[in-house]
Formats: sequence, structure tokens, C-alpha cells
Amino acid sequence: MTNPIYCNVTLDNLRGVAGAMRYHRRVWWMRVAPIVVAGISLGACSLVTSLNGLEVTGDEARNIGGPPVLDADVTDDSQLAADADTQDDSMASQPADAGASGDSAPQPPTPRDGADDAPSRADSGFASDSTVRPAGEAGTQQDSASPTDSSDACAADVMADPLNCGVCGHYCQGGACNSGLCGPVTLAVTSGSVGIAIDSTFVYWADSDAGAINKVSKSLTRQGTPTPVVTGSAAQNVQGIASDGMFVYWTNKTASGQVRRALPTGAALTTIATNQAEPDWIASNGTTVVWTDQTGNQIMSAPANSDGGVAAVQLNVSGENGTTPAGIAIDNANAYYASKTAGGGLAESVPLAGGPVSEIGTGTFVGLAIDGAHVYWTGGSANPSVYENIKAGTVATEKTIAVGALTCPLAVVSDGVSVYFLDQGTAACAPPGNTKGALYRVPIGNEGPLPPPLVSGLNDPQGIAVDETAIYWVTGGAAGTVTKLAK
Repeated sequence: MTNPIYCNVTLDNLRGVAGAMRYHRRVWWMRVAPIVVAGISLGACSLVTSLNGLEVTGDEARNIGGPPVLDADVTDDSQLAADADTQDDSMASQPADAGASGDSAPQPPTPRDGADDAPSRADSGFASDSTVRPAGEAGTQQDSASPTDSSDACAADVMADPLNCGVCGHYCQGGACNSGLCGPVTLAVTSGSVGIAIDSTFVYWADSDAGAINKVSKSLTRQGTPTPVVTGSAAQNVQGIASDGMFVYWTNKTASGQVRRALPTGAALTTIATNQAEPDWIASNGTTVVWTDQTGNQIMSAPANSDGGVAAVQLNVSGENGTTPAGIAIDNANAYYASKTAGGGLAESVPLAGGPVSEIGTGTFVGLAIDGAHVYWTGGSANPSVYENIKAGTVATEKTIAVGALTCPLAVVSDGVSVYFLDQGTAACAPPGNTKGALYRVPIGNEGPLPPPLVSGLNDPQGIAVDETAIYWVTGGAAGTVTKLAK
């Protein structure tokens, strides 16, 4: 799937009109029939933190209440659709626990029209399409899968109602609503995790201590029990993980490592490539899977449906200037990746069909992501900034979109309107046990100052993903979590 390009000006204008309509809604409803304004959200100026003890951030510290109710019986018993092609990470999650019993979280009315639109595949396992409001503007918060506007909903307390948080129809997906802002929701606990991926139904990650690739339903509204996708030797030393909406892909990072895939049920487990030189980050567009071989300084490629019978192909054989490839993304024409160098790194691209490497920008460390039009990368502790360029750009056209109170920005993702990234919070890039990490959001092309973090107090934040209703991330260390935050 190729992510669309969005017009920020048009969206802002529409939402401005919608805001005025909501401001005067009581007067209008007294005079005319009720109206529905769908897909538009206005909120307050900064997000509060999660229910699991994270700091409150933003212009005013706010208490969002106590920890979420934990129920060991809440399990992820959602079933994979019979037709795997119906899965995709651009489809909105359903605002109810999958298989939860006795869930006391508030449930929304029937979602707006369009919630069941046909899905399509994403450019990589780390990003998906969205049509949400640009971030970074005071007094905004983006819509998630939400109830239909109605006179009853609009009579609710939008400063505290999680079904109508900040504006009628803005659903917090299980998070608390405080001062018109949604708080995060812990979906699962994990240990030693690095990568994360999503499709239309599940969040995927690897639990290093458990030796398993796990999944949990995106629609959970409180902490659930993960379901193993793959366990045993195939799930050892997992580094990168990706989804193209049909398969889950991952790398087993050893000196002679493997690249594997399976269906979300765990069926059809297949080894795509063996004897790889520490395979690391991975991405798929549904036709081709690409990954980085760290010690081999290689960008490798294979058919997504390969069973290992076809040898993987190295793409970066001509024009490579980096020394250690890191984060990677893919669209229908190119692989895009970060390549470390002494004191920094490069953002590069290489055609899937073969050809010389092109340099897009400098300053990278690990994180890299794409949407329909742009490439984004992070500079780590050596260059604590976030950068942007058009896909066909050069070093001369790169721009800095986030700089300021950052220490080690790493994982990054875009939904086509905003760029989300995780800052590890220390120059050592937040070893486990440190809680100085934070989640940030800036609009594409940002030229303004760095806004306050959406969430702070994160312990070793690692992978990040986004869909049209929420942001998902995983924290590492022995006490890691998988968390989502409604936009």
C-alpha cells in the first residue's frame, strides 16, 4: 500500500469550520435538525500521561487518575479473518475489548460511517495511512475511532468523558479523559522488546525473555494477556519485526541469522533466508521483503512469498557510503534506510530493481520511516534532531523538523500528517531502568519550536507504530510494556 499525501491547509480549514460549528452547536440544534460533523477533532494543548505511572507533561501538570484495572482474564481471543488480504494496518480498530469478560471500561455508541471501509496494505510494518489533524497546534487533539455526534453526546462533560473527550465523539479507547485529553492505555507487559508492528487487528512484538513473538488486539481497552504467534528456536534473538497486512516478518539476529515470516495465527512459518550477517531491521510492502545485515553492511531483498529456495539479493552494491545499516522502510519502488558513520550517519535509498545508492540526508543514527511523499530519520545522541526530506531529495534539500530538548531520538513514524518519535532521554540512549524517555509529535514540515512531549517518563522506549486512530509503542528492559494512545 502506498500512503496518500495529505493537504494540511485544507484539513486545517475544514477543522476550523468544524470547530466553529461545535462551538455554536447548541444554538443550531435549537433551530434546525441535528447535524453530524465526522472525523474532526479539537482538544486541549498537550497530552497527559498514561495510567501506569508516567509523568504528566505539557503546559499544565494534570492528574489523570489511578492505574487501570488489570484483569488476568482479559485475553486476546480475536480471530484472524479468513481472508488474510482483508488485514491491513490502515484500518481503524474497534473500540471494544477483544474477548474481554466483565470489562467495565465505557463502550462507545455505533462508530461513524466509514469505519468498515475496505483496507489496503502499508508501505512498511511501522506506519499506516491516516487522515487526522496535524499536531503541534495549541488546543488540538486528533480523533480516534469514535462515537457518532449526537445531542446526547454533546451534552456530556467533554473535559472528563472518555467517550467524548475534548469534543463530542472523541473516544479515548480505554484511556482516561482528563481536562479534555486522552491518556495512554497499557495493552500488555513484556520484557526486552525492541521492534513493534501492527496490522488492522493486532499489535506484534518479540518478548526476548519469553522467547516468543506475541500479539495482542489493538481494540483492547485495558491490559490483556498476549497470545504467542511463534515460540521456540524461531523466536530467539529477534530484533526487527514488520507486517504487511498478511504476514508477520522478523529477523533472528545472530552471526549467521535468519529471516522468517508467518501468518498472524502462527501458521505457515517459513524461513526466507539463512546465513545472514546479523540481520537487523526489516520491512515489507507485501511483494518484497527487505532487511539490513548489520555486520555485512548489506541491504538485502527477497520475494515476500519466498520459501528460501531463491537466494536473497544485495541491493546496495553500488554507491554505498555508509558503514552500518540500521532502520529500514520500503515502498513500491525503493528501500530507504539509515546507515551509521563515524559521528553520525546517512539517510539513503536504493531501487528495489537494482541500481546505485542515493543519499537523501545526513545525521542519522537508527530510526527511519516513510509515508507517501517523505522520508524521516533521527540523529540519536550524536545529532539529537529529527530530519525530513522528499523521497527523491538530496542532502541539499533535507530539513530539520525537531530540535531542542532532545537527547537521543531514535524510533520514528509518520501517518502522512504528523511525525511521531521516541526520545530515549539520555546521551547513553536510555539503558533499561531509566525513565527519561518521551513520545513527541510534530507536524510534517515543522518549522516551529519543539512542542512538549505527548507522554514522558518512558523506560527505554523502542519501536513505534501508528494507524489512523492511535499511536503504539513498546518499551524495553525487564519491565517493558506495549502501550497505545488515542490520537
